[in-house]
Amino acid sequence: MSTYFRPTEPISLNKIKKLKDIKVIFDKEQDTEILFDGTNYIHFDCDKNKNVIDFFRYGRNDETYILETLEKNFDVSMIDEHDEDYQDLQSDDTNVITIKLEEN
Repeated sequence: MSTYFRPTEPISLNKIKKLKDIKVIFDKEQDTEILFDGTNYIHFDCDKNKNVIDFFRYGRNDETYILETLEKNFDVSMIDEHDEDYQDLQSDDTNVITIKLEEN
């Protein structure tokens, strides 16, 4: 299972890289950088200015510590894909497409 999140404001990737409790590491299998807290990880996407605009939790990873650390250090809130405000935070640079199916 996966869950997608957006910060209420974009976060500079360079500032995230300066945090002590979270590391930005390179995942060779997926050829991308990810955030890692020593146990769990979360994927992310940036806009053209290298600001993180989307976070993605996959599998059984517990994103709680990583997201709470980002919220605390950057004075943002994380909105998950199930929240109605999620779409309002979409950046023009996002690669995430949301499809909503409705019954007639």
